[in-house]
Amino acid sequence: MSDLSAMLKDALVTALQVPIAAVLRVLVSLSDSGRRLIGDGLLAPRRLVTETYAVTYELGTTTADAAELAQRVTNLASGGTLQNTLFTSTLKNKHNVVIQQISVSIAPRVFVAAPAPSPATMTTAPPKEEGADIGVVVGSVIGVLAGAVSVCFCLYAAKHVRWLLKMHNES
Repeated sequence: MSDLSAMLKDALVTALQVPIAAVLRVLVSLSDSGRRLIGDGLLAPRRLVTETYAVTYELGTTTADAAELAQRVTNLASGGTLQNTLFTSTLKNKHNVVIQQISVSIAPRVFVAAPAPSPATMTTAPPKEEGADIGVVVGSVIGVLAGAVSVCFCLYAAKHVRWLLKMHNES
């Protein structure tokens, strides 16, 4: 993820037109594993996979025009703006990363003469891992099959006992 953080930092510097020292922190985490099962339980090839990342970044500036910087940050998610174009073209041309969509989770905030508060915790549950679901499915199938075999064995045993009782009573 550090390579991706460096790529995003480079794209932010270009798009927001700020010095590299102004990008204090870039945190990247995988939001959704993009590997999906396709027909007959095969995994999609890696080159066809899209992945969704959550990116948190902190900017620091000594300029008096923090409101303009906040507006440029807002423009990152607006298609057709200079900042959006610079951000996506920098990632594509320099790092071969194609951006399909940018969405803003938290609007940019300006803090004057005080450290920025830590990011709020997520209120939504993280996505479930796909690998955990397959264990539940396999366990369920094994349980159902074991139950079906047990029922069949009990029916056979009851039928056999009935036949033995019938033979015993006839003799």
